[in-house]
Amino acid sequence: MRRHVMAVILGLGVLGFGASAFQEQATLILKSGTRVSGQLVDLNASGFTIRVRGDERQIPKNDVAVIDFGSGGIRRPSELNDLRGQHLAVLRGGGVVLGEFIDIGGTHPLRLTFATASGERNLSSADVARIYLARLADEEEEGVKDTIPSTPWTNRTGRIVTVSARQQWTATGVTVTRGQRMEFETRGRIQVDPSGLMAGSGGVTGRSDAGTPVEGAPLGALIARVGGVTGWTARASGAAGAFLIGTQDSVVMPNGGQLFLGVNDRGLDDNQGSFEVKLIGIRER
Repeated sequence: MRRHVMAVILGLGVLGFGASAFQEQATLILKSGTRVSGQLVDLNASGFTIRVRGDERQIPKNDVAVIDFGSGGIRRPSELNDLRGQHLAVLRGGGVVLGEFIDIGGTHPLRLTFATASGERNLSSADVARIYLARLADEEEEGVKDTIPSTPWTNRTGRIVTVSARQQWTATGVTVTRGQRMEFETRGRIQVDPSGLMAGSGGVTGRSDAGTPVEGAPLGALIARVGGVTGWTARASGAAGAFLIGTQDSVVMPNGGQLFLGVNDRGLDDNQGSFEVKLIGIRER
């Protein structure tokens, strides 16, 4: 009997029904209005991990407004009246749980852990319709739209990271060494000032502002740093500084450590949107 059970399990694995096939499906609705749908995998210090068509994306927790578990969208304004600066889980049975969403465990269903006033509480994703983490930039229920172009990725595998235009640095979870070459694919556009000025990964053509992390590089361009630089203070392109990615499809890493991505702007509060960046392997120079 044991051999028969093992044979069935192995057979399921061969057919592709491994653990990842049973990961919980969810849609992350970002504060910018972008929707990212896939298999929700984890929540850690780097944010949410979600698997989209086989590629894992890292999305900062602070970028996410709503996690929808197939409930058909978000409801407003009544549910948001209960948010009050906390996270809010809306249960399928009609109840709510207020607190801080701190952990994800299991696979299908997921174990969703909240820190509440009365202690930690574990919820099953099967019982949760959606989780509010923050308000969307657009307060209307209708009109939430995907701001990431539908241009397909290449079939090369890699980690996809959402780089918010409102966050100083986004951790990629990828460690590089000096002299290694990282390959990039980037989609999306961001708004870099209240007037509606837009930029792709190459930044605003003909405009470079003083005081940006990579001075002389276009405003709003995709940039990177490696290792322990803090804030926007490092502006040199040397071993410890920020450097330009822009529209380049590959860049040699100037030093070793974790790779961080950002946008070339000194003021982030009036920005909107995000880039989607696929990190396609690492190869030696």
